[in-house]
Amino acid sequence: MNEPLVIVEEKRSLRLLVPAGSTVSAGSPRELREALRRTGEGAVWVARAATLARWMSEVESGPKPRHRLLLLGKARAPERAFLRAFFKEVVAPDGELRMLPLPALMRVLSAEARGSLLVGAAVARLPRSVVLYRGNLDTLVVPFSWFSPRPGGPRPDFTDVEVIDHGQTLRLGAYEAATDALLYEFDPAWRRDARRRALSEDTSFGASLRRLRLQKGVRREDFGAVSARTLARIERGEVARPHAHTLGLIARRLGVEASVLGTF
Repeated sequence: MNEPLVIVEEKRSLRLLVPAGSTVSAGSPRELREALRRTGEGAVWVARAATLARWMSEVESGPKPRHRLLLLGKARAPERAFLRAFFKEVVAPDGELRMLPLPALMRVLSAEARGSLLVGAAVARLPRSVVLYRGNLDTLVVPFSWFSPRPGGPRPDFTDVEVIDHGQTLRLGAYEAATDALLYEFDPAWRRDARRRALSEDTSFGASLRRLRLQKGVRREDFGAVSARTLARIERGEVARPHAHTLGLIARRLGVEASVLGTF
């Protein structure tokens, strides 16, 4: 579960762009102090630099919070430097960083799976890479060489970079890359979670057997006459119809009836 999105603004118009209950709103220095106190690591803040810097100047200095900040609009260098004393990360759009349009940006930032969506991208000519900003303000660096066009397909244009489809796609000219594919390739933790999600959603007999085995804390090597290799093939779905005798041995080791092996 995400830490909340914290919106700092006087007019409180940004919160109209996000679902009710998905944000903490700070409309004054007092509410700002309360938000700093209540929110923990992982919180994402959105504000305009001038307003936030003015209000933060009224906050007593203390330990640096582990919050992340996205500034809207232009931010002067002194304001950014001041705010870095209070935030773990400060992301400020500039001539290189292209962000989602504001309505889509706010929807991504308030999404439960914001870390799986993009909010912006910038091109780093040296080294030749695209720097991607996720909804939790983590970054992902992807080398130009990864964007290989399909035969006969469009080539990536690194002078025309944009995040589209509400954070689900990176566009490089006419070339498009899915956010999921980028995360799967370059974020090992996301890849592990994706594999776990896929396994948990798999309703096949093999996936059910694997979930039950892990739930019971039994290794593949612990099934006696059923070899670990055979069990792995069953779990991967490579054995269409395991023998009844084999299923009986597996069920006995797991402490269940053979008839319920595919129901977990």
